[in-house]
Amino acid sequence: MLIAGATYTRDAQSGTVTVLDLKRPDAFIPEPEVSRDPWAEALEGAE
Repeated sequence: MLIAGATYTRDAQSGTVTVLDLKRPDAFIPEPEVSRDPWAEALEGAE
């Protein structure tokens, strides 16, 4: 399977495809933001 945005090379004799460069903007998936503790928010609001 080929990956969009990657750079490939193919060996002419064997036909093997090798990934040279894997720079994809969608390759990094950020961690979802952790929601704050609702009790801590309630205590902050009570101050």
